[in-house]
Amino acid sequence: MNIWMVYPNGPIPGEGLRPDRAHMIAEALVPAGHEVTWWVSSFNHSSKEFRSKEDLVISPNFTIRPVQTSGYKSNISFQRIQSEKEYSKQIYLNAHKYKSPDII
Repeated sequence: MNIWMVYPNGPIPGEGLRPDRAHMIAEALVPAGHEVTWWVSSFNHSSKEFRSKEDLVISPNFTIRPVQTSGYKSNISFQRIQSEKEYSKQIYLNAHKYKSPDII
């Protein structure tokens, strides 16, 4: 199956943090024969820094796709709400460019 994971805040490989649930789920799905695309925020929730805008291909069946958002200084703020809103909107506006998922 073609699976899209919509999870903005997890650490991605290369950021120096241990994998969280989204990464571990993807790593379990790929060997089972699934194609996984993880839509992650372009803003790193932990370090409060922006990530690369380029897709990160972990394996032929696992891609991490950064979604353009704004940043925020505080986890509890209007700016964070705005960033989450932008994340959702950008997925909505760009999803048609990719093969439709079987499940999200």
